[in-house]
Amino acid sequence: MKNNYEYASQLPEDFEKPEFSDVKFMTAAEKESVLKNFRTVIDKRSLEFIHKDLYIHLNCHCGFIAHYNIQGFRDAYSAPKDFLFFVEQFAGKYSFEMLFCPDYKDINTEMIKYAKANYEKIKQEMLHKEYEDDLSIIRLLAKKHNLSFTLAREE
Repeated sequence: MKNNYEYASQLPEDFEKPEFSDVKFMTAAEKESVLKNFRTVIDKRSLEFIHKDLYIHLNCHCGFIAHYNIQGFRDAYSAPKDFLFFVEQFAGKYSFEMLFCPDYKDINTEMIKYAKANYEKIKQEMLHKEYEDDLSIIRLLAKKHNLSFTLAREE
């Protein structure tokens, strides 16, 4: 499933290019690069696309824990429900905590806006994917044990 735009470069009209300021540990250009990578992660629905700069920003300026290393971070949010949890950190009720540090308020605000704009669609996709994954497990177990069955939703 795709969102209404395939890549971050095809943003809706209300997503104007933000103006970032240089701060001690991150230039405006680095902030742009991190935001671009964040949008790619959101658009592709996968943290497999996360780059080191975004990983560091998430850990140092967004309140995420490191999960030992970048691969551990990717693994922690790889399942559909876990990726949804990742997005909810930006689109949910606690996203305001990312705005406490004035040096990174500009980039974090843009990340929050982008996550919120995509949240409902991501939520539908991730819940559907989790459902399909669960059904696959049920089918594999039934095959393993030579069982046949018919699935029906209970009302």
